[in-house]
Amino acid sequence: MYKARAELTREGYEIIPFGNSFEEDAGHVFIKGKEITIAYHGTRFKHGLWGLNDVITDLNASFTTSELLPEGGRVHRGFYNSFTDSWPNLYGILKSHAEKQGSKIKDFKINLTGHSMGGAVAKIAALCLNKTEEAKDIHVATFGDPRVFDLTASEIYNDALQETTIRVTQHRQDPVPAVSPGSFGYAHVGAQLRVAVPEGYSFHKTDGYHEAIYRTDEREFQSNNGVSLFYYPSKMLGRINSAVLGNAQYYAAHLLGYAFGQSNFFEEVKSKYENPSKNLFKIFVTGEK
Repeated sequence: MYKARAELTREGYEIIPFGNSFEEDAGHVFIKGKEITIAYHGTRFKHGLWGLNDVITDLNASFTTSELLPEGGRVHRGFYNSFTDSWPNLYGILKSHAEKQGSKIKDFKINLTGHSMGGAVAKIAALCLNKTEEAKDIHVATFGDPRVFDLTASEIYNDALQETTIRVTQHRQDPVPAVSPGSFGYAHVGAQLRVAVPEGYSFHKTDGYHEAIYRTDEREFQSNNGVSLFYYPSKMLGRINSAVLGNAQYYAAHLLGYAFGQSNFFEEVKSKYENPSKNLFKIFVTGEK
């Protein structure tokens, strides 16, 4: 069942929003003791219109490389840009709470969730926390979210987090999980839980997923990664895409990074929070952030 903010606060949760460079909320962090839950919002729909920035994110479906994948693999450019845009703010919240507890980020149980675009970004965040913070106690639950990694990156993700990642889909009813098709090189991660759209609800909507979960008997909570006849040809095309185009893009990106001395984004974010006095002085003297 849904819980209002006031009820969660009474239960002892600290609720902190985090944003992006567009001064929009990217999601919320729920903190209670040694457990942290990070919830990313999905594509906004306000006053009968889709949010422009979110639509641009969704449609920017080309692949990009990432420092999170030094061994190879690519990620959806739009979702990755959305993630990195809000990561400094989110990292600051996590770092601050960990320091208050005399701990490190990896010492906490971390849950990540999101619907639609939010689910895609949540999976990138999970991989980031695993790779950059060495966090192991990570649990991911997403709803109606599209593919975000190529085949190589999905295998890297699954090696680390497959057992604690579940994606809930309205199988063959909600089209969004089929976005970023496998034939283009994309692949799902984690285990799939299939639910039906409840009568009286629209497909893909958050309330429909919530109601479907509410009506599902606990004994029926079993993953189903069954595939269609199109899966294997699609996967073969995806593997060719990853092997040929993926490797070419990977080596080109690393060559350019080496040639121009490109810095590591995630290390830069860390350094800003590890040396706050130094960075404040730099901002005061030069105006540079």
